[in-house]
Amino acid sequence: MRVRLIRLWALVAALSVSQAALGVPAAFAGDAAAFAPSAVSTNPNNIAPTVATAPHEDVEVFGKPRMSVGHPNTIWDEEDIRQYKQMLKTSAELRQQLSELEKRMDARIGEPIDIPPPQKGSDGAWLYPGNYFPDFPGRQHTDDPVRKFSWFFDRDSEAIDALGILYALTDNEKYARYARDLLLAYANLPRYGASPSIMYRWEKGLTGQILEDSLDLELLARGYDLIYNTPSLSPADRKRIHDELLQPLAWVMLYPTVVEQDPSARFASMLNNRGAIGAAAVLLAGYATDDQELVNAALYGTRTTLAKNEAPRYKQFPPPKDWVAATADNPSKGLLTLYFTPEAIPGGMWVEGSPGYSLYALHGLVNAAEAAWRHGIDLYRYNDSILKYVFDFPLLIAYPNLRIAGENDSHLLWLSQLYFPAIYEYGYRRYRDPRYLAIIDAPDERGFPATKTGGEPGQKAVTSRSRPLIHPWLAPAPPPFMFNDPHEKAPPLSFPNVNFPTVGFGVLRTPASNGSGIANLTLSYGPTVSHGHPDRLHIDLWALDDILMPSPGVQFPYDNPLDVKWHWTTLAHNTLTVDEQSQHWLSHPVQKERARADQTVYGPGETFGVQRAWSDSVYPGVALDRALCLTGDYLADLFGAFSRAPHKYDLAWHIRGAPTSSLSFAVSPFPAPVPNGYNAFAEVRQAQPTAETWSIAFERGERSARLIAAAGATRQPILGLGGVYADSLPNGKGVNSTAPTLIERRDEIASTVFGNVLDFSGGKSAYVKSVTQQGGFDDGFGLLRIEVTEGADLCFASYRPGPHSASGLETDALQALVRTTGGTPYSLYLGGGKFLRVGDAAIRRSEEGLASIERTSNGAYILANPSPGPATVTVNLKALRGLEAFDLDDKGKPGRKAAVGTTDAGETSVRLEAGARVGFFPSGQSKL
Repeated sequence: MRVRLIRLWALVAALSVSQAALGVPAAFAGDAAAFAPSAVSTNPNNIAPTVATAPHEDVEVFGKPRMSVGHPNTIWDEEDIRQYKQMLKTSAELRQQLSELEKRMDARIGEPIDIPPPQKGSDGAWLYPGNYFPDFPGRQHTDDPVRKFSWFFDRDSEAIDALGILYALTDNEKYARYARDLLLAYANLPRYGASPSIMYRWEKGLTGQILEDSLDLELLARGYDLIYNTPSLSPADRKRIHDELLQPLAWVMLYPTVVEQDPSARFASMLNNRGAIGAAAVLLAGYATDDQELVNAALYGTRTTLAKNEAPRYKQFPPPKDWVAATADNPSKGLLTLYFTPEAIPGGMWVEGSPGYSLYALHGLVNAAEAAWRHGIDLYRYNDSILKYVFDFPLLIAYPNLRIAGENDSHLLWLSQLYFPAIYEYGYRRYRDPRYLAIIDAPDERGFPATKTGGEPGQKAVTSRSRPLIHPWLAPAPPPFMFNDPHEKAPPLSFPNVNFPTVGFGVLRTPASNGSGIANLTLSYGPTVSHGHPDRLHIDLWALDDILMPSPGVQFPYDNPLDVKWHWTTLAHNTLTVDEQSQHWLSHPVQKERARADQTVYGPGETFGVQRAWSDSVYPGVALDRALCLTGDYLADLFGAFSRAPHKYDLAWHIRGAPTSSLSFAVSPFPAPVPNGYNAFAEVRQAQPTAETWSIAFERGERSARLIAAAGATRQPILGLGGVYADSLPNGKGVNSTAPTLIERRDEIASTVFGNVLDFSGGKSAYVKSVTQQGGFDDGFGLLRIEVTEGADLCFASYRPGPHSASGLETDALQALVRTTGGTPYSLYLGGGKFLRVGDAAIRRSEEGLASIERTSNGAYILANPSPGPATVTVNLKALRGLEAFDLDDKGKPGRKAAVGTTDAGETSVRLEAGARVGFFPSGQSKL
């Protein structure tokens, strides 16, 4: 496995380009480029590969695609239906799900169809249906025409899919007849006027967003396919449903947009979740109607026939056919050539960098993969099983309780809720990865039957569990199928160190020293991407068996004023704000394409780890640099801000718990006008500026974490109360949790380094006794000396090429961490250098890179080369003398005796391949 981790690394490193390679102009970089730490650069040897980006050489896909005969052939074919009918004989759970759906749809078909026929205006032109449709039930006189029509279309698309499922499983014609009547009621698109908001160039279609049109098309195509063989449908009906409903709606997704920039550009080729869902919807419509042109357009993309796209063509409805479908021999941007390739799934995860939107895209990718499977196309094996990365990413980045941080445009997610278990059933069916069962068989998922919960108007009540036969239109995942399915039990999950170097999440994990789970630290870096936030160098921390430093998430569907006021501000994140303005990011009108942060060190270990990233492009004229050292007891942080001009620097810490401190805080609001982020607090308290060391504890019951700010340049502590992080369900209907915001402010200063340590040891007495800071930009390094219960640890970062010497430490590394007991080092991490020495203890590499020696909880030691290239690693540590050395496998299990040599100076030396580790054990002991 470790060898395989390396083989993709050249590609990953090439994708993780430096800012200089991006062509950042001097006018944008300003003085930041000149003042950036000269020691900081992205050397692939300083970034450890992880399982997150490992090639899928051993991935096995179970089953083989088939060619379905006739209809249905999208999410189900006749073989699937036979299997469901057989399950109905043995599964009380499936019978109850079917009964619930029958009750809903029996009530629906007892009502007359309330869809008016098309109407013309006084000028003889067809009217947009929202202009003459009645008010939607429960929403009298509250909606504009577009919203009004969308309520009807969304409701009935979902109903058509549900009726199709019922017809397939019961053979009851009443469900097929009602679905047919609904389809024909809407098969009038050529007689519908254009929406007042329509503009294909800006993703506006029939029902508002083209995304909404795509979700409806997925449901319409699936439902129509399932009733295709009903005697109730005549050939003329099928032709009309294709010609006047499904095809013109699919053309909305395919209409050319910015053809001046890209002849293949359309909604269904955008590099985001919306484009993927649009392409999947077109594929389903093509298969459901036997329209090979739509199938080709979905799989291979399109090319425009226009030289320039101008109004009124891109506001015409139905859209004109200004495109031709690409082919396998001459492809453009489609499912096979874009969405199932490294361009959309780079470096082990979905391109957008939002866990929520990664899962959202996955439902569309699974719909496409299942439909293609029934037409002889294997998207599960395609491109070395690249789809599996999208299944794996949420598990790899999750907290230990299977929740996912509200990174970027996500709220705090439970992997065992919503539609997630259903799509993981498909992942398990094809890949048989037992980890997926932790989601499928989660206790709250298996707590069926569940109570009923209501939704928005137009959304029928559904069971609260995550595996109903039909999911609401907002995320129409295919139906679950593992009812009474005998399968293996979910194994205990492990939570490895993982790094996603292209999109930008570095996750360090280490066992908590107090035995309370793990510490889980995520650093955000990389480019600003779709659904990203202005949050480069933000950190999210799980410790003390809970979320300690949360990410703010977002309020969906983005009409909540808190999004602009709080969630989309830099201050809402655990990072640094300059001059009270948010970082440049994707929404910035000019600089969005250049704003990014680059990872320079990623050094994981068993009991500790180091990580570092920097940016000179999120604030003009300012370079930011963050170096983090994680142990099972604390997080040490050196955050540098460097410029030639003075600025106001605000480093924010969002730490859950009630703040207590010896500092004297007084209520003191910010002066008007208060910028976004700062205006979101219910109360602001400020203490007097000080250059001394100070600390604040954050207490939650018996749990307490303490932040120690090292003495240095004068800084002012500020507490903001009322900042929220989104852990509610979509639409912001739940209650959002709050976390106090501590701001460390330095004003009227050009360059500075903030030195802090967060003690989360959780003991009755403090583990971290004191923190002192040395160095600065002019000195070429920063160092924290951390006095702890048993000794003094050192956290180091260099700002110009070494060697450097401070507090007994000597190194040429970009970053280093040393742990000691009684003054004797017992663990050393060399992060991006060739040597690290403290007293008699030392570790060296034959070339620049990563190396570590660490003591485990049972007294064994691990010598590691985490780098992607081989090296000779030499260590001088008295504790190793007399120990037996064994090569360790991926799981830390000892194998054969290691080929360890001894230098003339008595040092231990060993040639280590990329990612290799050696364990040193007392005689007779061979467990870590």
